[in-house]
Amino acid sequence: MMVVINEKIHLEPCKYCGGRAYIDILFDKPYINAHHTRKCKMRPDTWLLSSEPLNKQIKAWNMKVKKQ
Repeated sequence: MMVVINEKIHLEPCKYCGGRAYIDILFDKPYINAHHTRKCKMRPDTWLLSSEPLNKQIKAWNMKVKKQ
């Protein structure tokens, strides 16, 4: 499956450690993950896998970061 991603997408870093967030593919679906630091509360490798469209996942990820 090929997913075309707009280069203008902005993902906020992890709200706990500041790790860089990115979009990956699992089971033919896009999901959001981040490169977490060793002491991050989101480790081990917690990610957002959703049946929601990617634009809604991005909005949810970025809102979680801004609320804190």
